[in-house]
Amino acid sequence: MSIGPELLPQNNPELWGGPWYISLVTIFAFLTIIFIVAFAERQIFDRILFSLRTAGTQIELNNLHPFKPHISESGVEEGYKWLANNTEVDATVLAWWDYAGNIEKQSHRNVVITSASRNIRDTIESRHKHSWSWIKYALWYPFESGDKVKEVANFFAAESEMDAIEIAREYNAKYVLVNYPGDVYKFKAMVLAAGKNPDDYIATKVTPQEIENRTFIKRETFGIKMFYGDEVEGFEKVFDNRMMRIYKLRRGK
Repeated sequence: MSIGPELLPQNNPELWGGPWYISLVTIFAFLTIIFIVAFAERQIFDRILFSLRTAGTQIELNNLHPFKPHISESGVEEGYKWLANNTEVDATVLAWWDYAGNIEKQSHRNVVITSASRNIRDTIESRHKHSWSWIKYALWYPFESGDKVKEVANFFAAESEMDAIEIAREYNAKYVLVNYPGDVYKFKAMVLAAGKNPDDYIATKVTPQEIENRTFIKRETFGIKMFYGDEVEGFEKVFDNRMMRIYKLRRGK
């Protein structure tokens, strides 16, 4: 007995409950929902863990930059142009990761870190500012090595000249670039990246006036001194337009 084409499984909707592609679409939709739910739960879990790790700091992760200082683009560009015209072509610059792209593209110089690390991703403002930014950071953001970001953070949180110099030497960084007041607002994230408690270094709630008067600081770290343009041991300040400041490691240090 032969079976007619109309009785074959692929041509019999009753055996499948409808056309064959309905099943594939259903399976795909189901897996998509599972992925979204699992991812959302992971994000919530990560936030809980992060909150537990930073318990007592009284810091709002969505508001690490509560004040928006006006930053002149021309002043910033001037710093990058100085690097391009006055440093060795193979020079390495130590700076917070926000400035890495411009240092590489405009100054054509090497940097120690290029991105945030995975363990401080909740301090990245754009993750909270833009509705779908979390997709970028979940799927294709090039997270930097946690150890390297922590070392750069330790440089700015260092209270000892030798500690800071040792970190700069470790990564062959001859120059340090900082921004005022930008890096002052980023200092909480730096302290967190260093694995320290921000409350031990700066006041929890800070006003623009306190930043300008420098009255919110509890510890005068190497980074804080550079942000404000101070002279620091072991480094020579080679550029300062009151916004972008560049320091050079002294010879013999």
